[in-house]
Amino acid sequence: MILLESFSDDIDNFLGHLMGDGFVIQKSDDFVRVFKPLSGESYTYSNLKPFDLSEISDDVFRYIESIDNNLYSIDYVYLINRKSGETTREFINYPYNLNSREISAIVIGVK
Repeated sequence: MILLESFSDDIDNFLGHLMGDGFVIQKSDDFVRVFKPLSGESYTYSNLKPFDLSEISDDVFRYIESIDNNLYSIDYVYLINRKSGETTREFINYPYNLNSREISAIVIGVK
């Protein structure tokens, strides 16, 4: 799958400004990942800085709601949590529960 230009543009339009708040936005052909690194921009579980989902939930929700079009759609959404050396994934379904809670990353898959 080739990264669709509109997919990349939508990510930039809805989530790009989060980079000014210390977030990294990683784009792939079929997902976008948002996280706050402890240092640099590498995505490793040991480099994830916890943050409150409420910091980005409005932007993420607007992004998710905007991509219901003919070019691509949401495949999955999951939260990464890292506590006491343990890393877990929490898949969330529509309607997406983006309530305030501490997370380490959010991943949005598209198809």
